[in-house]
Amino acid sequence: MTGVSYLGKGTVRESGGVIQCHRIGMHGTHADAELWIGVADALPRRLKATKTGSAGKDLLIDVDFLTWDLNHQASASAFRHQPASGAMEIPMVTLEEANQPRR
Repeated sequence: MTGVSYLGKGTVRESGGVIQCHRIGMHGTHADAELWIGVADALPRRLKATKTGSAGKDLLIDVDFLTWDLNHQASASAFRHQPASGAMEIPMVTLEEANQPRR
């Protein structure tokens, strides 16, 4: 990143309402981005990135974060690994084994 700047305030429409946001500009060697952060809740609301030097014409990404559920309850099964049928377990090398001199 070569620079960051405050671009002022803007609004994002969400669920029929309007959310006031701070607009942060980020400038880089290959891409420039604009991040919109909600004034009331400090949550990301929009991210837009373009190719550096394209004056916003070469769009790389344009995402609106419309809803947030900060109290979501995930079940333990959501984090349980289910290997694919026919998958084989491959033993991992420990850091100690990796640092041993080769013979």
